[in-house]
Amino acid sequence: MNILLISPPHYRLFDFSLDNIIPWGLTYIASVIKKSGHKVKIYCTEFNKELTSLGFRNFNLLYIKNRWQCYKTIEDINAPIWDEIEGVISSVMPDIVGITSVTPTYDSAVNISKIVKKIDNKIPVIFGGIHSSIFPEDVIKEDTIDFVVKGEGEETFSELIESINRGNDFKNIRGISYKSNGEIINNYHRPLIGNLDAIPFPAIDSIINYEDFPLPSLGYILTSRGCPYECSFCASCAVWTRKLRLRSPENVLSQIKFTKERYRISQFCFFDDTFTYDKRRVEKICELICAENLKISWGCYTRLDALDENLLLKMKKSGCANVSVGIETASDKNLEKMGKGFSTSEIIDKVKLIKKNGIKINGFVILGFPDDKEEDFSNLKKFVKKIKIDTPDMSVMTPYPGSNLYEKMKEKGKIPSNLRWYAFYPHNPEMNLTTIEQSKFENLLIDFAKFQHRFRLKNKMKLLFSNPNIFLKWTSNFFSLLFSKDGKGIKKIIKLFSFNK
Repeated sequence: MNILLISPPHYRLFDFSLDNIIPWGLTYIASVIKKSGHKVKIYCTEFNKELTSLGFRNFNLLYIKNRWQCYKTIEDINAPIWDEIEGVISSVMPDIVGITSVTPTYDSAVNISKIVKKIDNKIPVIFGGIHSSIFPEDVIKEDTIDFVVKGEGEETFSELIESINRGNDFKNIRGISYKSNGEIINNYHRPLIGNLDAIPFPAIDSIINYEDFPLPSLGYILTSRGCPYECSFCASCAVWTRKLRLRSPENVLSQIKFTKERYRISQFCFFDDTFTYDKRRVEKICELICAENLKISWGCYTRLDALDENLLLKMKKSGCANVSVGIETASDKNLEKMGKGFSTSEIIDKVKLIKKNGIKINGFVILGFPDDKEEDFSNLKKFVKKIKIDTPDMSVMTPYPGSNLYEKMKEKGKIPSNLRWYAFYPHNPEMNLTTIEQSKFENLLIDFAKFQHRFRLKNKMKLLFSNPNIFLKWTSNFFSLLFSKDGKGIKKIIKLFSFNK
């Protein structure tokens, strides 16, 4: 069968793109169903070659200011992006379409399902992802959606397409919701996959035009699923649960070597919820990287309290260049309320330890806690400067469905009943859970976005002038654009250098 897997657009609707746009969940599903002999393509609608480099633009500011442009595009099914998506789907002419979505991309995903049915109403449309897993009964009510895959998709999706292909019924397929004679059927949930090593490596080469993607985007590796922590704002457990499942160090190393050789990259990012939770396992991964003399650089997502000096030494030796960690706030009260399990003094100590070992720090910070006042925004700036992280990475406190925060805010009436799902993204000023007046709240976010952007500009310039290869490549691209024959290059240069737009 000819299977098309689609991830809906999000960043593009705000007029920018990021490196990490690959829908990794779909690449894993593709790797499994390809083994059964099916033809699989992945369409990442997020990808736009013109937007792959942010240049010196302030993407946080775009996230805040361009939201009306995003909303308008989603609500207008005749907008150009939907024509583009229709053209790609028509060219593939799939037998089955699978669409993934998180909460802010759900409305876009529904638009795509309508496009599929417009092309051929007989094409089965299967929805998956975290939003569908949380609200399967609401999702399956959509006329243009035939099946919902709940939770992990590899085994469920594979079984489902085999049943569709053979004309079998679906009553024994665990982990799906579907419609039968006008009735909604919710099958039992499927147990989590026990052995993650048994899942084939992600099928990156199934992505349409993957050769045009920025190389760093191909180096993301997921080495575990699940997170045992209980941060109030996080909805990860809605799919993965709090049970932590780990891939073996040997299996992780095999993927690094395969990806390095197959795609000619040497930069990697371990994007687990908490990569270093099992310190001994990470130490083993580091030892294997060194033993193989792979000469790679890598970063990871983790928690400050899941790092110690011995581990950091081994991480640095094996090529760790940066870590992304949750700083979250400058308030001990907020840290306690969100269930982080550490204090601001511990943050200061751990940041010093990381920097002592020569590893850069990207620190996630959250603005707009329910009890925040105006002074909390300036206090956070001071704290960021004081601890000297390399880059702050801001977001607005957002009550994602599936999180404890969502249920609490819903009970308190803090979530407007008319708020569309596309508004649940982490930089939306409309997600104002504070008592600060709305226009003032938005201005505080804009001010912090500009504050953060100064860090990014400084880091970009350092990188540009410290690495001759990067500098030569950048200048080559710059002059290619400057002297492009079609005249579009100058417009793109102006766009890339728009600091505050």
